[in-house]
Amino acid sequence: MAAPAKIISSVRSWLGHYRLLAILSILSLLVVLFIVLPLTKLIFVSNKGELWQALLKPTIMKSILLTLYAALITAAIGFLLRVPLAYLLARNS
Repeated sequence: MAAPAKIISSVRSWLGHYRLLAILSILSLLVVLFIVLPLTKLIFVSNKGELWQALLKPTIMKSILLTLYAALITAAIGFLLRVPLAYLLARNS
């Protein structure tokens, strides 16, 4: 009976020190599952032939490439704006 109490005590101690990290980890896991589970279901439940035919259509291929291009541009702009800002904040703090 002492071992489970010791485990619970150590978990509470860890959560006391890393509460924000634990909360953000759980929220991040939920976001990842929100994205990964539907994609996994799409891949494993659907008909593979129909899925490939749909993915190879020109309009769908263009939309996928446009999405990747927009994500790349967004990441680049974010990097170009945030890295100097982080440097300035670190130097002035």
